[in-house]
Amino acid sequence: MIRTSLPAVRYGFSCCLCVPLRMIPPHSEPGLFEFRIARATDPSQGHTLYASHAPHASRCYVNLFCLDPKHGERFLVQSITEFVPEEFARIYNQQKPAGLENTQMFSDGRAFKIRVDDDHEVALEDWSLETYQGRIILHGKLGGRMANSVTISAGPNESMIKLPGRRPIASMTSHGSDTVVAYRRWSQDPRIRLRLLENSEGGKPGRQTWDHQVRFEPSEMRIDKLIGIETGAIRITFAEEARYRAWKYWASATSHNERKGHQGDIGEAVACAALEKSGYRVVERHMVKSERFRPRHQCRALGRDMLAVKEGQYYVAEVKHWKEYKELALKAAETELLKFADGPERDELEERLQAKIKGAIAAQLEWSYQSAEAVLHWKYVDLNAGKQRHRLSCPEPPSMIRFSSFRASSRLLS
Repeated sequence: MIRTSLPAVRYGFSCCLCVPLRMIPPHSEPGLFEFRIARATDPSQGHTLYASHAPHASRCYVNLFCLDPKHGERFLVQSITEFVPEEFARIYNQQKPAGLENTQMFSDGRAFKIRVDDDHEVALEDWSLETYQGRIILHGKLGGRMANSVTISAGPNESMIKLPGRRPIASMTSHGSDTVVAYRRWSQDPRIRLRLLENSEGGKPGRQTWDHQVRFEPSEMRIDKLIGIETGAIRITFAEEARYRAWKYWASATSHNERKGHQGDIGEAVACAALEKSGYRVVERHMVKSERFRPRHQCRALGRDMLAVKEGQYYVAEVKHWKEYKELALKAAETELLKFADGPERDELEERLQAKIKGAIAAQLEWSYQSAEAVLHWKYVDLNAGKQRHRLSCPEPPSMIRFSSFRASSRLLS
């Protein structure tokens, strides 16, 4: 065992040990080394630090930052061994990051994998090792995706995993065949954000081609009241499977615009199930059909969002799912229904149904998919009264004949 005593010397904002080349195990390429050291004042309390060294360098600088050293303080170098990659998995498993106790790391020296909940494994691809402030750092991409690049630090003090931008991962859980990562934007951020890491159905990790549709069954929710012909709000409690399905569909979007489409699809699907739970039968979605326009998302199809029937009477519904804009969303939905009341779409629909549309429902969904509860606000719109209000708010412009006569009369009076 090596028992060399070395003093701590200035090194950046901290101190380091300058270990001479003769003490370093022979190596022909740049490598990483594990140093077992102890304070000279307390030889029984050992510490493990890590440092890199190139064969041509005359000394190796072992950063003492993690030990809060004092300049000139003496340390005993007890052992020096070359670090092999598979050792990182052992170090990680010995001191797992807080919140990630349900994970296990494996390595054969060529590949790293993280097992979550003893269920399935996530590959850490394009990995590399380095040292920083005396700790050993593993860089890689979870599932091979650049967006899921992580930095895993181990060694003295607490281990942790961070996403790009130094966003610490708080937990990793398996949900069926998926892995869900919870993270914070900074270390003291009270809000937890979720990310769908992968879908590994069929044993093939990575992102699948998503179908742009989502559905909820009435049996997957509980409501505290029924949707009727008065303005109000209902509180919806979802089953965990339904809540997760909504979040997974929203998280599967690959762009901001697509995410808005997925959010609209969710709003319509929830309103559809809530109407059926309230005794309505949804017979049609987006009644205007077109062979030329085929949107990728249900919410962007033509016509009113839903046609429902209850006790032999027909109703249409317009649904919004705008976060934090309840009043504006309800107003926008009501405006669309008032246009429908006095437009050709209603006439064509009533002609096709051979029945009158009695009323309409404007709805706005407030729901954060991390919660099992949502609130659906609705406003009943009387289409006949709405038709009169719409006519009053949009008076017909005077005809050209009347306008010309007015101009002629004005010239005669002048």
